Amino acid sequence: MSQNDHRSGPFEALFGANGWGDMCATASTIICTISDGSEALGVARGNAVVRFGGDKGREIAIAAGDVAILPAGTGHHMLSPAF
Repeated sequence: MSQNDHRSGPFEALFGANGWGDMCATASTIICTISDGSEALGVARGNAVVRFGGDKGREIAIAAGDVAILPAGTGHHMLSPAF
């Protein structure tokens, strides 16, 4: 998350307090799977529809303030960003 965006601050604090380092910010439409560890995804601004669970997974609308905790190996793909 960008330290220049004050909206990401609460996520940086929450994730840091839980030892969830290596934070990054993205508005990507690529498919991502983290195979070697769990992942926390926080929405600092905007909204989107994300498919969780790979090609046959479930499409879920997410918005600012939402957090998703993904077990290792969970694919996720942003289908329609609207920032």
